Amino acid sequence: YYAYDDGVAENGYGLTSTSAKLYLAYRFDLPMEDTLVAIDICFNRTRGDENAQIPFNLCIWSNEGGCPGITLYKDPVQQFTEVGGINSYVRYKLTTPQLVNGSIFVGFEQANNAYINIGFDRNNDVSDRIYYRTATSWQRSILKGALMMRPCFGQFALSDISSPTPKD
Repeated sequence: YYAYDDGVAENGYGLTSTSAKLYLAYRFDLPMEDTLVAIDICFNRTRGDENAQIPFNLCIWSNEGGCPGITLYKDPVQQFTEVGGINSYVRYKLTTPQLVNGSIFVGFEQANNAYINIGFDRNNDVSDRIYYRTATSWQRSILKGALMMRPCFGQFALSDISSPTPKD
């Protein structure tokens, strides 16, 4: 997998809006063509599991001028709540592995404005790679840190997983 985070969530990151749909995208620059097979996401636990079982669509977007562009992949999933220990990741296997290269964006589309609390590493600042959309245009995040979301590549990532699977 590719990671900008150090594996420890100092905070949480999520979107809220009165918009019908919310989008979160995270840019990764690939040195060569590869097969994207899964996305690992670290969900922060919340009191009373207020953000549990929220449906969303995993998405992959092309890079258009440094912002998310055309939707290359979209697959409905549900937030998995029993993720094991603190800072554990859930691996979402893509229904159809995607051949990708160059800069891509991975993330999700929310069908409602429920708050999905993703781990946020404050020790590594890659805020220039985090984008969100609550209306018609993409905006860059102003929060300094790294999302705890990791794209997974190659056949090895498929061999021992079912979707979703906690990964420590």
